Amino acid sequence: MEAFEKLVIERDRHVGTVSIRKSADTNVLDSSLTEELSSAFLILNQDPAVRAVILTAEGDSFLAGADLKEITGLSVSQAYGFAEKAKALQDLIIHSGKPYIAVVNGHCLGSGLELILTCDFRISGPDALYGMPEINLGLIPGGGAITRLQTMVGRTHAADLIFTGKLVRPEEARFIGLIGKVSDRPLEDARFLAETLAGKSTLALAVAKQLFNRKDTEDSSLINQEMRALSMMFDYPDSMEGMGAFLEQRPPVFKARREIST
Repeated sequence: MEAFEKLVIERDRHVGTVSIRKSADTNVLDSSLTEELSSAFLILNQDPAVRAVILTAEGDSFLAGADLKEITGLSVSQAYGFAEKAKALQDLIIHSGKPYIAVVNGHCLGSGLELILTCDFRISGPDALYGMPEINLGLIPGGGAITRLQTMVGRTHAADLIFTGKLVRPEEARFIGLIGKVSDRPLEDARFLAETLAGKSTLALAVAKQLFNRKDTEDSSLINQEMRALSMMFDYPDSMEGMGAFLEQRPPVFKARREIST
């Protein structure tokens, strides 16, 4: 198997588990992790022995969004390229014939939350925290959250998450439909679910998942609009101010609105 620096891949009978290693600081979805996750998903998708996949993370953080140190200062074209790689990673989950189960402990924010929105099941530990804080950085979600959240939690809850940047605890996340279950033993519950799914017809599961994801396929042009809108914001002062303020641990000072064509 391919060697990974930021991941641990395990196979237990018909279940494949991808665990993001705990980083020295906070887990972020940077370019190197995106590439490793893409390779891991491709391996498990192509392995006929694997019938279900669990995605989780070690330690007390799942994914706290993109790496601001990496994306601050990107040009518009570079930002769009970054978003394209994130979408390609999501597509490996969406277009896989195998069910994916996300198991979340700790922070699951921004692009991390967008990633688990593409999973078929989401099981939360009691200490998880969910949100789309991009608005606080002078940005917007650019990886499908604006489109997918409206379908998943409804327009009102989606606007609350995206427009305010609020963070929600697991019980609220479950109440609005963002996650399916809160558990004191989320990984054990995910393994039980994965084994149950592994005992089903692989063809029937693959077809059912394809039909479930029809709307995601139909909404691909809307998600591309999100990607373009996000990348255009890297050409405006607010994004530089917002990301810079976060890295400098100070409140941002945003200027008057300028229009961006989507």
